[in-house]
Amino acid sequence: MLGKNKFVSVVLLIVVGIIWINVIVKIVGNLTADSETPESALYQDTPILLPKAEDRNFELFCDYRDPFLGKSSGVSLRGNDTDPDQYTNRVPATTPPPPATRSWPNIRYFGIVKRTHSKGGTGLVKVDNFTMNLKTGDGFYEDYIIQSMNRDSIVISRGKSERKTFYR
Repeated sequence: MLGKNKFVSVVLLIVVGIIWINVIVKIVGNLTADSETPESALYQDTPILLPKAEDRNFELFCDYRDPFLGKSSGVSLRGNDTDPDQYTNRVPATTPPPPATRSWPNIRYFGIVKRTHSKGGTGLVKVDNFTMNLKTGDGFYEDYIIQSMNRDSIVISRGKSERKTFYR
């Protein structure tokens, strides 16, 4: 057992020594580097060659849905066009259909749970087979808000205009 620990210690010392030798070589190499560094090589006076305007002959088709506007329109852009008015619309922009009226989810009110001396409480509400513990003013789903809770009923509003009362 003592021999095993000696062998591991010797191997670890050799590995640590190799790592330190690599670190020292890199430090000495950076201190004794020539004045020609890679950064100065980047800023040499070499001209940048751009292709001529007549060589840029390509056509770009943008037939995808715009992620910001939500419209899909195909536009063809030519690389050698100089006038932006020459761009042609290939697919007319479509207007989205009017939003459908949403129906209320399946809501069932089980009652209110509160301590004997407290004014408010927590209502047990089952919405689309999910049981939730909600207080007055809490919201669920997108825009449903608990307006008021009584022992036998709960008033839930959707948006600013729709309200519905659910009984036990």
